[in-house]
Amino acid sequence: MELLISEFSKLSKDNRGSLVILGDGPLMGNLKEKNVDGVHLLGNVNNVPDYFAGADYFLSSSLSEGLPNTVLEALSAGLPVILSDIESHLEIARESSSACKTFSLNDGEASLEKLMGQVNELFDEHSVIEAKRIANEVFSAKSMSQKYQDFYKTLLEGK
Repeated sequence: MELLISEFSKLSKDNRGSLVILGDGPLMGNLKEKNVDGVHLLGNVNNVPDYFAGADYFLSSSLSEGLPNTVLEALSAGLPVILSDIESHLEIARESSSACKTFSLNDGEASLEKLMGQVNELFDEHSVIEAKRIANEVFSAKSMSQKYQDFYKTLLEGK
């Protein structure tokens, strides 16, 4: 989160908008101390879909994840995503370069700053359609279940 706030604060005020961070954790106090204009640290909320409805895109700078539900929920809401380059995020990004952009954690600041600064050129209406498609077709419960069944059949058949 510190990386997101730091890079957000570098955006020109004309191109900045707002950064809304949901959830809580041990670093919340440190993040609040940064007091960056336009950053809203809301903690745990029960109405995440309402925040997705008001967002233009979703950011995740995770260092490690399984299959990231928050990213899939954002995509399902039609939000294009900017994701760190961990394997689970790359798996999602491989499905659509128009709805998913990734940044290098090794070069986090420069890579993320560039994407955040170009977000209006990176994402369009097609990105919204693709985001929903990825969530509802590629990573839906039905699709994922079928992939596991196919995988297990292959193992049982010895192929």
